[in-house]
Amino acid sequence: MPRFPIGLKLLAMAALLVAAVTTTFGVLVSSLLRDVYAERASRLESALVLEHEHASRAAAELLRSVMAEAIAGSEAGRIARHLKELASHETDLVRAAVADERGRVIARSDLGLFETLDRNDRIAVADTMQSRDGKSDSGERVRVVTAPIRDGSGRLVGGLELTWSLAALDRSLSELHVEEARDTAASRRILFEVGGIALAVGVLAGVLMGITLGRPIRTLGRAARAISSGDLSVRVPVRRRDELGDLGRAMNEMAERLEVLIEDAKVSVAIERDLVLAREIQQSMLPGRGNHQRPGIELAGRVESAAQCGGDFWATCELTRQRTLILVADVTGHGIGSAMLTATARSCLDTVWELTQGNFRPAYLLRILDQLLRHGVGAGFHMTCFVSILDPVERTISYANAGHNHPLLVRTLEDGTRRIGRLAARGNRLGDADGFTFTEKTVACAPGDILCWYTDGLVEALGVSGDGQTLEEFGTRRLGAALLGSDGDADAVLDGVLDRFHRHRGVGPLDDDVTCVIGRLLG
Repeated sequence: MPRFPIGLKLLAMAALLVAAVTTTFGVLVSSLLRDVYAERASRLESALVLEHEHASRAAAELLRSVMAEAIAGSEAGRIARHLKELASHETDLVRAAVADERGRVIARSDLGLFETLDRNDRIAVADTMQSRDGKSDSGERVRVVTAPIRDGSGRLVGGLELTWSLAALDRSLSELHVEEARDTAASRRILFEVGGIALAVGVLAGVLMGITLGRPIRTLGRAARAISSGDLSVRVPVRRRDELGDLGRAMNEMAERLEVLIEDAKVSVAIERDLVLAREIQQSMLPGRGNHQRPGIELAGRVESAAQCGGDFWATCELTRQRTLILVADVTGHGIGSAMLTATARSCLDTVWELTQGNFRPAYLLRILDQLLRHGVGAGFHMTCFVSILDPVERTISYANAGHNHPLLVRTLEDGTRRIGRLAARGNRLGDADGFTFTEKTVACAPGDILCWYTDGLVEALGVSGDGQTLEEFGTRRLGAALLGSDGDADAVLDGVLDRFHRHRGVGPLDDDVTCVIGRLLG
């Protein structure tokens, strides 16, 4: 469809509006004039008819005594003279006729006596005055009024019929119609003149409105097209204080905000790219999925982060005398800062291993990590950590704790039943400890025992309870039940635990990082 400028649309709208108003006003005025003249004609005709009836009644009353005696005495000549005298005084009276009580005409004003009797005409004689419309012999409209004639005692002795000409009324009505046509034509002429002036004013107003509104709208349109094409430097000059001015100011603000948003988006993209790279680096420092075989134990672990980069990590390495280190840690918070701290802790572990060639104890490693956080990283960063060292020769597990969750130990008794215990040990978080509070404990172990290290994100995750209405934490009770209900190698047990965990938690993003490591002792 062709596009029309807004000025042309405003012009057409103004012209149509003026034409519609003028036409409507003209129709109303013409209708009003017709109604006025119709009412005048009706009043004129009613007045004349009423006048004829009054005159007929007066004539009947005037001639009552004379006519009654004449009719009773059959004095037709006398009656005829009276009728002719009455007709000579009333210019509109066409004919007057008198009949006896049987309705036979005995005298007429327009005929002689013998001619009247020869015609043997009749009229309707009624008890009351009546009138009707009719036509004369020449075709003119007439009004026929019939009045009863009574004697002195009130007895009906005859009737009087007066035929009144309506020619004067028709002439008046004709003159009235001519006047109506003349006034209607004059009113239409005035309306056309006024309508032409109004149309010219409307067209002029439309042109002015088109110029006034079209120019800023075109400016806004050009600015919008420039912004949509990517030129955010364009600004709309705002000098108006109406809605178009508000729209121009809003467009300028939108362009400024778009510039800020685009710059923020660029920064966000760069940050997202760095986060992806950091996540890849962090994942590369974690042991891969599946079973990891170490002397006397197989391990399987998994870390699920609540953000791109998490604060949980676990590590394992072989030490001297066939011993195996298992470390699980949780940095407060998550994100790029926590990920950098986990990388620093992992680097510290590798450094300690290189310096000692794998000959160190759990408490010693925790003291080194604590000094790193307090002196190397700075205040405000804390980390919980649990360090375990399995000695397959001595069949013992030595461990030390720095504010971390106690791992679970599932042991099979001689009667085949299983019992769940904890590797319990106290210790402050890394970063707020004094460096000498890490105690070390050792427990015996046996082939077939299952160990589970985890972070608080696993047991503190909320999920729907059994009644389906309240929220409950996953907790160590459900974790223990999952361990007791899982069989197979370490990776199979890990899958069973995480499957039950996700069924409890449901769908949706994690609130905290989740880490779970399963160790199954070998013979």
